Amino acid sequence: AMLGAALGVSGVVGAGLLLLLRHLADGPPPRLSARLAKERAERAAVGFKAFLQKTITFDQLLSGLEVESVDAGGVVRVSLAASSSSSCSALLAERPNGQRRQLHEGALMLLVDDVTGMAMQVAGRAGGVSVELSFSMVRPVFADEVLTAEGRTLRVGRTIAFLKIEFRDSSGQLVGVGSHIKHVGAPFVWRVLHGLSSRYPWLAQWMHKRHMGMLEHVINKYNLKKVADLSKDSMEKVLDLRRKRQDSEASEHGASRFESFVYYPMLNPLGAGHGASSAALLAAAVRAHLCPDGSEDKIRVEITEMSVSYLDPVPDRQAADVIVTPLSDSSTTYLAEIRSKQGHLYVRGRVTAIAHQDS
Repeated sequence: AMLGAALGVSGVVGAGLLLLLRHLADGPPPRLSARLAKERAERAAVGFKAFLQKTITFDQLLSGLEVESVDAGGVVRVSLAASSSSSCSALLAERPNGQRRQLHEGALMLLVDDVTGMAMQVAGRAGGVSVELSFSMVRPVFADEVLTAEGRTLRVGRTIAFLKIEFRDSSGQLVGVGSHIKHVGAPFVWRVLHGLSSRYPWLAQWMHKRHMGMLEHVINKYNLKKVADLSKDSMEKVLDLRRKRQDSEASEHGASRFESFVYYPMLNPLGAGHGASSAALLAAAVRAHLCPDGSEDKIRVEITEMSVSYLDPVPDRQAADVIVTPLSDSSTTYLAEIRSKQGHLYVRGRVTAIAHQDS
């Protein structure tokens, strides 16, 4: 009888503990006072900024990002000025014949990804991986312009989050918008730890300090800062996209084939190809498709819209094919894909690009 009673009590305790863990993992963020919610939001923004400054992933390109304001409801406002003479020069695209340089599409996608991800964190939500990133630009963003971006959390479900971003110039004029669909089904243990840290500030601070310490230790131990150096003077030199010899199938469909080696600076914190670097490869491939060898100084390509879907992680330290195919029903829309050498599809994008003949 005593054994049965003990088993019954342990069963109740176990069930209660499981319910508690599930609540921590999948429940909404705790309701905090306005002061505590503001402190949590500011702490999340400071932590994200520290990550950008220490990381060796593709996110390091935003190390010069300035956080202007945060709102605990899931809104963050940042500013960025990419200059040819600054550490942010790799955010810029190459331009021949003295054309004014502009922010590369990969940089815009990185802002869509990271700023909306920060907006989720200031709301006390756990992160995740990108399912789809997109942007639509009214005009290009040029070098030395101060770009302001506001990321906003629209809705977070159990597995999917919907986020958006607006880009404005220094005068407050809207220059573009973007959206981000994110899968937030992180591992159970990770979600439990996040649920605990969102309730106990001291635990959040300890976890962040420990994570930054581990990151710095690994970088120093393996000298990864040198390996993952992104102090290039253009996005194209980071991507190192190369045109491949056309095969009969590609020529028949008017497609162009390129390849790139996905290495350390192009990765995300999980060790796979970063969503924004993948988008950068697609944009660079479309631009190269419209500018055959030797015509870069005669054709100016403007990419106005881009939508990228992520089907599988792009493996690290491997060569990948980038294929651009014109869509038959449009003279300005292109299907761009990243595939393995065996043809496995990782990333697919739809790109709207206009080619201007320069006199």
